[in-house]
Amino acid sequence: MIIALALLGYAALLGATGGRILRRGDWADRAPRPGIALWLAASFSVFAAAAIAGIALVVPTARASADRAGLLVLRAQYA
Repeated sequence: MIIALALLGYAALLGATGGRILRRGDWADRAPRPGIALWLAASFSVFAAAAIAGIALVVPTARASADRAGLLVLRAQYA
């Protein structure tokens, strides 16, 4: 859940402020190809972060420390 919230926060922050920051720079007028590549990378990053956050919310995850006591009991039985 924490990962999903972090990814959604990243997507919201970059989506809200990324365009303004990229528009402010005058370097895109001098070098349009890197500017276009940066716009595309930022846009893809926002959509990918939102998609991965959705996947992280939907797919159940097992906690590694949830059954540590049971793991120790099994190890003692097989030893």
